[in-house]
Amino acid sequence: MEGLRAVVDALAATATPQLVVFREGVSREVVQTLTAGLSPSAVRFVSETVFNALCETETPQGVLAVFGMPDPPLVWVVAPIVLIADGVRNPGNFGSLLRSAAAAGVSAVFSSLGTVDVYNGKTVRAAMGAHFRLPFSAITEHHMKAIEMHCQQVLLADVAAVKSYEQFDWTIGTALVVSSEDVGPTEWARSIATDTVRIPLLNNVESLNVAVAGSVMLFEAARQRRAAKI
Repeated sequence: MEGLRAVVDALAATATPQLVVFREGVSREVVQTLTAGLSPSAVRFVSETVFNALCETETPQGVLAVFGMPDPPLVWVVAPIVLIADGVRNPGNFGSLLRSAAAAGVSAVFSSLGTVDVYNGKTVRAAMGAHFRLPFSAITEHHMKAIEMHCQQVLLADVAAVKSYEQFDWTIGTALVVSSEDVGPTEWARSIATDTVRIPLLNNVESLNVAVAGSVMLFEAARQRRAAKI
């Protein structure tokens, strides 16, 4: 995890770093905040040259942390909201989707073939600690059977859909499938959908990127569930 805010978010999700690396010159306040309770052997200070070599970002913020790969348990609750990423190839968009899914109370996130690696560096940075807050996995036949059992509807986001997202009941078990903006839904995604859903757009805007579109619909689901006290 690179950057102060990303590391702070991971710590807030109760993740424990195996190692925290600081660039020389980072403020004492930052060091104290991020290393409280850690063994001194888990903290390193390195030169700017070494630190920059460790980072993927062009302008690193001076702190990075190494965590074990998270594995939050998947528990199928009554009337879950599930997000399925269908061939989402942009790592920043996928990371933003994960962050929105965590914030909206999604039960689990699944990715289909063609979706970027959930541990891609850009995905991790955009997710801002979401990896530690919700279950995620590549989708399997086992998961699909569970979705069929627990979700009464599988909604595919599609600009050509007839019904708008606010016309659906999101308080029942629902799987939302979102796809890459430039390619659109795959045949597999269409085959599992029970209905399609769209976001009405003005000013001749054709579509939203997948992170924005997914977030809009997930937070509509969260709004309806708060109103229904679910």
